[in-house]
Amino acid sequence: ADLLREPQLASYLPAQQLGVQVSEQLARLALERAASGDFAGAYRDLDQARQIAGETADWQRLSQAVAEVAVSDVVQHLAASDFPGAQSRLDILDKRKMPGIALATLREIAKRLESARKLSRRGKFSEAEEQLNAAAALRPDLALIEDKRQICRERAERARVLNEQLHRAVTDEDWTKVAAIAGELLEISPEY
Repeated sequence: ADLLREPQLASYLPAQQLGVQVSEQLARLALERAASGDFAGAYRDLDQARQIAGETADWQRLSQAVAEVAVSDVVQHLAASDFPGAQSRLDILDKRKMPGIALATLREIAKRLESARKLSRRGKFSEAEEQLNAAAALRPDLALIEDKRQICRERAERARVLNEQLHRAVTDEDWTKVAAIAGELLEISPEY
């Protein structure tokens, strides 16, 4: 590949054609690397392909495909509640200036999801749901947000029921039951 960039060969049509072929193969390899999670290797291959033949139509198409795989990786981290992992991948995408990616939207979603998680851990389920609603408004197509919203609602309902039981147990002075219910509440909201 380095040989194809030599000035003596760059003016020959067969070398130019070979350069385009090598560039296409490198761009395809970049997509394969991205699909296997090797984004650093994918970006290196894309850079090298661009250096050899420029931003050809195939290079642009494959570069966009790599960007889509990278966004999918960010979404997987968001679904797993790995917000630092999602943010670090967004930082890399931001440095790469990948075309057609709404990074600001993904960053805002990550922020909202992390806020919802923290609020849920504190037992503030209605505020957590507001954060999830705001995230859903940004990207209604992301099913992971609805999944997190459903979990939040279920935990809120369970916490409400447990709180009622806790108050009854305190009123009845059933301290064994109070301890058990309090333990359950702490499982739902550890920072409550």
